[in-house]
Amino acid sequence: MMDPQNNISFEVILKEALDKGRYVKVAFFNSYHEFHSVCAVMKHTDSGIALTTGHLIQIDKIVSIDEVSAPNYSHIIDFTCDC
Repeated sequence: MMDPQNNISFEVILKEALDKGRYVKVAFFNSYHEFHSVCAVMKHTDSGIALTTGHLIQIDKIVSIDEVSAPNYSHIIDFTCDC
């Protein structure tokens, strides 16, 4: 897992994950806006991003990869639950 403090951009991490088939921690919203966090290999498809877990997601629904926030979600600090 990459260190989120080392200033690597989300776009670079996304490209590396797709090009190199790295195992990454992906946080995302599904089509029902349910939050998920999984460790998987990502693959680009015609309809979005396929994860080895079986999830198919859109790039704009990815919250973070290896703890590096996507630009659309950088304003949200904490996705944990205090349940």
